[in-house]
Order: sequence, then C-alpha cells, then structure tokens
Amino acid sequence: MLNNLKEKCVLFLICTTPLCAVAHTGHDHQSQWAFLIHLLWLAPVIIATYIAVNFFKNKKQSNK
Repeated sequence: MLNNLKEKCVLFLICTTPLCAVAHTGHDHQSQWAFLIHLLWLAPVIIATYIAVNFFKNKKQSNK
C-alpha cells in the first residue's frame, strides 16, 4: 500500500506542478527571499504529509 501511496503522491505533484512559472506583477522569483517564502508556504503541506504517512505506517503495524 505504501508504494501505491508514493506513486499517487508523485503523480499528484507532477500534475499540480506547472511547467513554467507564471506569476502576477510583483511576484519576483529572482528575489533572494523567494525560496524562503515558498518554503514557508509549503511547510504545512510537508508536515501534514509526514504526519499522515507515519499515522498510516503505525496503523498498519498495529493491525498485525
């Protein structure tokens, strides 16, 4: 099941990632702060994914 979950996550990321960065005026990807701002925006998604994976992993082990 975990491999299937990984495949779904990769497929989701591929489908939701744009092939080119199109942004509104004032949205500067060349700024020295751009990486930090995007990382802070993505941090809750990364943390939630980590918690979900650990939850399902522990649930699978407790069912044995």
